[in-house]
Amino acid sequence: MSIHVQRHLIVLMFLCFFPRLEAQETIAVKVKSFNDIAQSRIYEYPARVINLQVADIAAETQGRILEFPVEVGSQVAEGDTLVTLDCSRPRIEQDRIRAGLKRLRAKKELTQQQLDRARGLESSRSISRDELDQKQTQLDADNASIEEQLALLESAKKNISDCTVTAPFSGIVIQKMSAQGAYANAGNPMVRLLQQKAVELELELPINQVNILQQAQSIKYLSNQKSYPVSIRTVLPVVNAQSLQQKLRLKFISDALPPGGSFGVVRYETDKNYLPEAFVHQRQGEFGVFLAKQSTATFVILPEAQEGQAAFAPLDPSDLVVISDAKRLRHNNPIAVSN
Repeated sequence: MSIHVQRHLIVLMFLCFFPRLEAQETIAVKVKSFNDIAQSRIYEYPARVINLQVADIAAETQGRILEFPVEVGSQVAEGDTLVTLDCSRPRIEQDRIRAGLKRLRAKKELTQQQLDRARGLESSRSISRDELDQKQTQLDADNASIEEQLALLESAKKNISDCTVTAPFSGIVIQKMSAQGAYANAGNPMVRLLQQKAVELELELPINQVNILQQAQSIKYLSNQKSYPVSIRTVLPVVNAQSLQQKLRLKFISDALPPGGSFGVVRYETDKNYLPEAFVHQRQGEFGVFLAKQSTATFVILPEAQEGQAAFAPLDPSDLVVISDAKRLRHNNPIAVSN
């Protein structure tokens, strides 16, 4: 084989096994600052209104219901009468105790007189010391009996006052559990009372959303085509192990309030730190953004980015984002800005 032919074969083998290395093409791109294209993002999550003050009102004594002046839906003020019970037995008991108290006071007066006379006789030794001590002991016993009777009288007065069941707070009657003529026992609920203004919002969020909500500029609760401004009252320090969600309580910050038990959504908007989805690209399984840095396209990974969604981007407002021909770019690709 001639030397000329051998040279051609060597060149051919070199070309087959060692492809020609070409320099990366410089791509013309357009850029904009992150500040010019950044956008906020709106989130919505379901929530419900919780009643904080719902009370079952019961009698503290027993008796037949004589009057039941409220109905379901009645608005009542604190101290208004809800139920009136038959109070004849407590009044009879009060009269009996008063009579007993009168008798004890008369007995005490007699004992006091006897003690005074005994003390006068003591100087002449006409009465023994033991007899004098007995008179004093009897007077002490009479005083104790009177104190006991006074306590019973206060209890009787309390039973009489308990015959009138009043509203412990202003609210609305949402349920009646008895009726006029029925017999009420102590402790049995008769009325369910709701404080309409004692409401707040219960919300469950994924763990990664809690911090976003805390940094939101405004938070609103939307229900039945109405909007109510709210703010975070507390974040409960418990995470559901199955759903990986955390509960929050939000308070209403306006006079207008939704009805307790209603459902709606909490809507909140982030700061302008999200990159529009058109500028989020995928390279080697990672989502990120191309930034123009010194005539080079730098691919910056965005850890929270997802396909087809605007992505949270921790960029400086002055960072230059490639907004054209990014599909042709690779990391560290030379670029020429043509803005």
